[in-house]
Amino acid sequence: VIQKITSNNLVSEVGVDYTKLHYLLNKKKWKEADKETWDILCQLFGRPSGYYLKLNDIKTLPCQDLATLDQLWIKSSGGRFGFSIQSRIYQEVSEDYPSFCDRVGWPVYNPHVMDSAFNFNLKSPIGHLPSRRWVGGYFDWWRHIEILTIKLKECG
Repeated sequence: VIQKITSNNLVSEVGVDYTKLHYLLNKKKWKEADKETWDILCQLFGRPSGYYLKLNDIKTLPCQDLATLDQLWIKSSGGRFGFSIQSRIYQEVSEDYPSFCDRVGWPVYNPHVMDSAFNFNLKSPIGHLPSRRWVGGYFDWWRHIEILTIKLKECG
């Protein structure tokens, strides 16, 4: 069940303001909303904007903030985009990362120009956004969807 998101229930465990993201998503400004999502993820960990988050960061995402981000994306996209949508797809392909990338329309490897790898519109495959451009790490960055899936299960 998709709950109604209003500016009064954009809840954060750590005081992050979701107003700008809510606005961008309502206006269907997908690219700007994707960047704002990255900025918010950085804020959640006290990191500077543009910081690449590691797997351990994902493991400690505040559950309420993860739920708020997810619900904002789900509601604004009519159920096409969101972290839980990506997690469901990952599980549907038996947690096979290349198959997951194929389903959501992502390249398996990170391109040099990250924005060129993503389509910021509703014609994108289900689960395409938010993008993974916020994920860092040398050898294990691709495990972000695995860790995110575990975190979503933990948060219930």
